[in-house]
Amino acid sequence: MRNGIYCLESLWTVGEIDEDRQSVYPLIRLVAKLYGVKSVHFDFGTREELLHRLQRGRKRGLKVLYLATHGSKGKIEIENPFNTLTLDELKSMIGRRFAGWSIHLGTCRTLDVSNEELAQFKKDTGVKVLTGYRKDSYFNGDFYAMEIALLTALVNGRKKLPKRYNALIKQTGLVIR
Repeated sequence: MRNGIYCLESLWTVGEIDEDRQSVYPLIRLVAKLYGVKSVHFDFGTREELLHRLQRGRKRGLKVLYLATHGSKGKIEIENPFNTLTLDELKSMIGRRFAGWSIHLGTCRTLDVSNEELAQFKKDTGVKVLTGYRKDSYFNGDFYAMEIALLTALVNGRKKLPKRYNALIKQTGLVIR
């Protein structure tokens, strides 16, 4: 059985005009169409909106949570670099609500933390797979290729990517736990 995608995406830049705004939405739609899975996409602009969407996120047929926002070492950024959530705060927001799911943090450097912290996050939340980046990621060809390959694996219930992606994994700093 394939897993659908529940995507929560920050507004990236406050005041940005919609048609100029970069988004992961086309990636989500592409993978959902290719594999015939359901996808749900919501924007959030505040901590409260994120919490609301996380609390209402358990939808039938979805098993991949994709958080797309700015990030820094051990944190996701909401609204701007000064309004952040640490991995521990995010873990508290998520609780065990997404136990058995795959969580992808499509953020720069959020998973640039110790392997022990990543293991603790997985244990405390009960997630099956935790993915994200140890390096800065940008909306470029390598990023899009990595995201499509990763989402393809996750919607198909795989925990690993084929070896042909090893160079891209190293280049982008992708972490799969």
